[in-house]
Amino acid sequence: MINIFDIATIAPTDQSVYYLGKIFGKIGGILPNPNDGGPILLGLMFKVLNTAALSVGAMIVVYTTVAGLLSTASEGEFLGKKWSGTWVPIRTVLGIVGLFPSSGGYCAIQIIIMWLILQGVGLADTLWNTVLNLVEQGGSPYVTTTFPDLANTVQNDFKNLFTGLVCYETLAKNQDVANSPAPYLCRINPTDSRCGKEIPPFESGTPFDLGQECGGVLQVCDVSANGWCKNPKSINCVLCTAQHQALTEIIPAFDTIAKTFVQMDFDYQNFYYTSSSKTTPDKIPEWIKNFCTANKIENQCCVGIGEWQLKKNAEELEKITNASFMSSVYRNVRTGGAAPPPPANDPTTKCSFTFFDKDYFPNGPSTSGQSSVNINLSVLKDMYSPAILSYINNINFVTAAAEQYQAVLNGAYLTYLASLPPSATTAAWNREAKNNGWILAGMYYMQITQRSANLLPNKDNTPLLRFNSVPNPDTVQPGQKDIRAYRNNINVVSDLFKYIDDANNDNNSNGAAMSAISAITSSTWAMNSMLSQFMHDVSGTPGKLAENPLYKISLWGYNMMIVVQFIFALTLVLTTVFAAVTATNFLVVGTGMTSTPWYEGFKAAWGFTSPFLMLAMSALFSIGAVLGIYLPLIPYTIFLMGAVGWLMATIEAMVAGPIIALGILSPSGQHELLGKAEPAVMIIFNLILRPALMVFGMMASMLVAVVVVTMINQGFVKIAFNIIQAPGLVEGIFFMMAYTSLLVMALNKVFSLIHVIPEKVLTYIGGQAISYGESEGLQGMKQQMEGGASGISSGGKEAGAAPAGAVTKLAQDKAHEKSDDQNPGVQAKNRNRDTFKNPLGGGKK
Repeated sequence: MINIFDIATIAPTDQSVYYLGKIFGKIGGILPNPNDGGPILLGLMFKVLNTAALSVGAMIVVYTTVAGLLSTASEGEFLGKKWSGTWVPIRTVLGIVGLFPSSGGYCAIQIIIMWLILQGVGLADTLWNTVLNLVEQGGSPYVTTTFPDLANTVQNDFKNLFTGLVCYETLAKNQDVANSPAPYLCRINPTDSRCGKEIPPFESGTPFDLGQECGGVLQVCDVSANGWCKNPKSINCVLCTAQHQALTEIIPAFDTIAKTFVQMDFDYQNFYYTSSSKTTPDKIPEWIKNFCTANKIENQCCVGIGEWQLKKNAEELEKITNASFMSSVYRNVRTGGAAPPPPANDPTTKCSFTFFDKDYFPNGPSTSGQSSVNINLSVLKDMYSPAILSYINNINFVTAAAEQYQAVLNGAYLTYLASLPPSATTAAWNREAKNNGWILAGMYYMQITQRSANLLPNKDNTPLLRFNSVPNPDTVQPGQKDIRAYRNNINVVSDLFKYIDDANNDNNSNGAAMSAISAITSSTWAMNSMLSQFMHDVSGTPGKLAENPLYKISLWGYNMMIVVQFIFALTLVLTTVFAAVTATNFLVVGTGMTSTPWYEGFKAAWGFTSPFLMLAMSALFSIGAVLGIYLPLIPYTIFLMGAVGWLMATIEAMVAGPIIALGILSPSGQHELLGKAEPAVMIIFNLILRPALMVFGMMASMLVAVVVVTMINQGFVKIAFNIIQAPGLVEGIFFMMAYTSLLVMALNKVFSLIHVIPEKVLTYIGGQAISYGESEGLQGMKQQMEGGASGISSGGKEAGAAPAGAVTKLAQDKAHEKSDDQNPGVQAKNRNRDTFKNPLGGGKK
């Protein structure tokens, strides 16, 4: 069979196809007969209906022909002005062909409709298999990420990599700043291999080497056939290839930021040392103008220092610099003696140079004590960092790169999982679910949701990524070039990261908010042990996402019903035994009482407490029944009703088939090709997509349930504590009932996605919402459950009164026996009565 969707494949023993075969029988070569045979009833009935429709179609053709000829003759235009001379003949042919009968009784358009429906079945089966494969390979439908800590693990290596790129781009800067005491390497040694060169390309099989001074070689997995890709289809090769793909994008992005940072440093030095020595300042970079504006520096004063100040600074800078080897650096700017006075025609003599002359001198020691060939921390913090943050849109680019790296590897792993063939060790239920197809997906919901294993790749599958920290240039290692006298900006990058991290921590408070919520809920969570234990066992810890909520809820409800039944049976036995013991009265001959004070006290206490005890047990049993039976049945019930609705919609579409053909055949109508059958398009489209959308809705509701239960936990525990800070047993039971009701309402809403998505998704493109009563079926089951729970509660109350009644009757009988034994007249009367009952003398002697 030809498939519309290339990825769609019908399951081998798809039950929806089997059910359709048992309803419609064989439909051409589209729907084969089931192995145990298919009915021919509908085929025979459709044969009659289609024959009648074909007769009506013939009359429409005659009408169209006659009316068209008359309109042509009267209006001088083919078929007249009212009908389309192009589309009416085409629709006439299509309509007649659509009504053409087949040997099974079905017409051509019905065969086409069934073919379209089976396309939707194939799409739904493929979607369902995707879910089952993830559960099989990943161990749980709640698998969040395949490498949960990878982004944090690689951040340090990414920081080292960026530091190395800044070092490389600084050393490779093929420019210099006049009068600067911090020369670039290429000014002194223009033959260095890095001068004016781009970073080496990151290519498979070629080491990415920035030089020993800048960190050396980036260590990654070997993507060759001799490395991780000995087997090209292995998980190792897939992940290694994904790593190289990610780094191919990340390294150029890092290098662009590094170049910007190095160019920014160059521009500021050039601004600082040269702009004020001219009557008209050089063109100032925009980011420096922004700094001047922010600090209220006038335009004519937004310049560097003059040469006369430079010499003075050179003298003072040497005093605060501990590195004696720096003296040679300043010789080119020092003239000896006192600094000369400023030029008379220098307009900047009227400006205050407090900002740029002292506070923002471009050179200075970093936090590690590095020499003044690097950026001054004040300049880095107040000038470079804000400009860089603006350039990268205020994001932490290292964190973003690490997350992108993790996402690429995650995507590769998920693609690998989806491409795996079925495993020979697949669980029996998983194979059964795949073979049965989408229509029985609801019955496997609980088996899916209780899977909690996390079969993620281990550390052996994680590709190697390591970049050594860039050596401190103040400490020259063996084989390392001495770059202490050149601008390298190595140590200040760590300070740049600090400022970027601080800026992002101020902007991002989601983690703090979650921690605050967790702290608040945790403080109130311990206020009442019974309520907290109930909520914890049902749906998890507040402040954290609930795990497998529906499975845990059902398990807790089932256990609650078992416990209540045990308590009820134990109460019944203990009550009966204790009542019998306390009602027994040992009498002395001729004296004594007919009942003991212990029994009278017990009877009064039991009569007072038994209604409350039975009420508590009935309430707990009802809660258990709702949690353990009703809630787990919600997804199955809604999905089942949706599947029944789909079968009904299929029958409806098949019956409407000849009517659709007549609508196409009609010469009138808005649509050129479909005529009056245009509304049928959206209805059939809904019928095609409905199975896949139901599967999608069920799995989406499973994930939404996790979020919703977490939301309930975070809010309920707080509001319960605000109402009663220390609830007792009765209050705790009522809170449990309220919590259960809230869960029922919320999960009913959540799992309505199973039918809401198929109903409403096509309304976004003009379709109508189509419902088949799924919510009504769920409401009916809920009413039955409530009725059953109510009956059990009533029975429990009556049963609770039974022990007291039995004890009372037992005590009364004993009292009568003792009274009769003490009265001779009564004894004689009893003997006469026994003799009358047994005249043969078999009575009591």
